[in-house]
Amino acid sequence: MQERTPERIYNWLNTQLSIARFYGGISYNGAEYVVAMDEEGQPLVRRDVKFPRKPRAAKKRTRKEQVADALPLPPNYRIDRDPQSNQPT
Repeated sequence: MQERTPERIYNWLNTQLSIARFYGGISYNGAEYVVAMDEEGQPLVRRDVKFPRKPRAAKKRTRKEQVADALPLPPNYRIDRDPQSNQPT
C-alpha cells in the first residue's frame, strides 16, 4: 500500500468523491476506500484498515505430495501412478 494515501477521508460528501455513496466505496490514489456507516461523520476508510486480511490456513496436502515426501527419492522424481488404484494420474 502506498504510504501517501490517508487512512480516513472526512468531509467527502459534498465533493467529487460523493459518488462513493452510490457504490459503497471508491478508488482514490491507488487505494480502495469504503464508506464507514458506523463511524461518526461517515468517513471513507481505506479497505485494508477497515477489513484487515486474515492469515490463510496452510493448504491441505494431496495424497501424492504425502507419498512423495515419505519416499526416499530424488526431488525431481515424478510419481505417475496413484499407489492405491494403479491408475495413471
